[in-house]
Amino acid sequence: MTDAQKRTGPRRFRSLGSRLIRSIATAGAVCTLAVAALQIALMYRDHRQDFEAEIRSIARLNVPLLSVNLWDIEPDAIRRQLQLIAERPQIAYVRLEAVTGQQFESGSPTRREDPRTVILDIPYPEGKPGRLGTLQLAPNVEHLYAVLLGDVLRLLAASALLIGLICIVTSVILRRQLQLPMQHIADFAASLTPNDLTRPLTLQRPPGRSRDEIDEVADGFRLLQADIRKHVDQLDQLVAQRTAELEAKSAELEAASAHKSQFLANMSHELRTPLNAIIGVSEMQLEDARDLGRKDAIEPLERILRAAQHLLALINDILDLSKIDAGKMEVHLESVDPAPLIEEIAATIRPLAEKNGNRVEADCATDLGPVHADAKRLRQALLNLASNAAKFTDNGTIRIAGGRASENGRDWTVLSVSDTGIGMTPQQVSRLFQDFVQADASTTRKYGGTGLGLAISRRFCRMMGGDITVESAPGRGSTFTIRLPSMIANTQEVEPAHNGLAASL
Repeated sequence: MTDAQKRTGPRRFRSLGSRLIRSIATAGAVCTLAVAALQIALMYRDHRQDFEAEIRSIARLNVPLLSVNLWDIEPDAIRRQLQLIAERPQIAYVRLEAVTGQQFESGSPTRREDPRTVILDIPYPEGKPGRLGTLQLAPNVEHLYAVLLGDVLRLLAASALLIGLICIVTSVILRRQLQLPMQHIADFAASLTPNDLTRPLTLQRPPGRSRDEIDEVADGFRLLQADIRKHVDQLDQLVAQRTAELEAKSAELEAASAHKSQFLANMSHELRTPLNAIIGVSEMQLEDARDLGRKDAIEPLERILRAAQHLLALINDILDLSKIDAGKMEVHLESVDPAPLIEEIAATIRPLAEKNGNRVEADCATDLGPVHADAKRLRQALLNLASNAAKFTDNGTIRIAGGRASENGRDWTVLSVSDTGIGMTPQQVSRLFQDFVQADASTTRKYGGTGLGLAISRRFCRMMGGDITVESAPGRGSTFTIRLPSMIANTQEVEPAHNGLAASL
């Protein structure tokens, strides 16, 4: 919708044929009324002239008889004759005044002063010179107007009938020659879809008929349809080409990802062997140094041992992630009692937590019961969460709890790790479970870590049919919650992950 349409709102649809008919009818009515007004003016003039001539004719026809009656002094005959004259519809009032002063009248006396009154002298009979009196005839104007009104109404009725006939004929012609072809083009355009651009536009036109603007519009639409079809074909070819290129590129990336994952797995195995040897030798040397009391060698050996163990843990994480990405990681589900596992995790992290002045609490519900999970992967996930809590909390409390919950008719085992540490913002939480990403870059410098532990832990939980969620607020600590179904299948193999480590290296 354009800005102009938004300002004016949706416009009501009115067909072109109806608008043309309305315009023609309006123009015809105006012209007819103008002609009718002129005709009425001419009719009024003609009717008035004829009316006045008729009044004079009536007067001239009655003057000879009135002359005889006046000469013979027949007042009753004069009254009867005047009454007959007054009964004519053209006459409103008649008056005869004799030279002797005698007066006779009939009709409405209120019309005696009408300026259109006809006055004739009554001469002596037999052509004798002089006059016997005067005859006055006042016209009945209402009769004139009634006759004129009747003629005007007949004229207007004929004009209205003519306009109606013109509109009907024009409507039929416009509908056949304009509205139906344009409506056909509009319906064709509305029904056209990208899948039937080859459907031709055909107009039912009489044979031998000359071309007009409708044919020009149809030809223009056909050209536009052909152009659109051409562009759609070109776009389909381009899309097919780009799709093939993307598929080829995707295949290359998948192959490269598989090679990288395989390389990382092989390299991890190659690195673990010497690292295990270094760790074993370091532990033996450290034990001998402690037995011999060589304090100057204990601290360097401890640093070597910690560095080797850290590197081994990192290699193990990379190996796990590469296996997950390659689709070769399996989880072996069994009945696991989470209560001893929680106590074990609490005891494991307690030295690290107490080093930072933290207190570790373990809380298991009485109805916790067993859960079907991979004990090794569940221990790894819980240990990672608890270690992070101990690492990012100073002089606080770390609580590891277990319970059960029911949702949508399913029973869930809920294991949570809460701390009162530094907490996180919503932006930091949103990228928390990404590979090689930590909540804040500054935490890597201060607390260490690679950003793999949480990503791997979430993948393990999802492989076991559950998930990890987190709630956190800056300065108020964090709560990580593992939710696992209480009853799941005995064995499950992870699906390949397409956005994991191998694709990101």
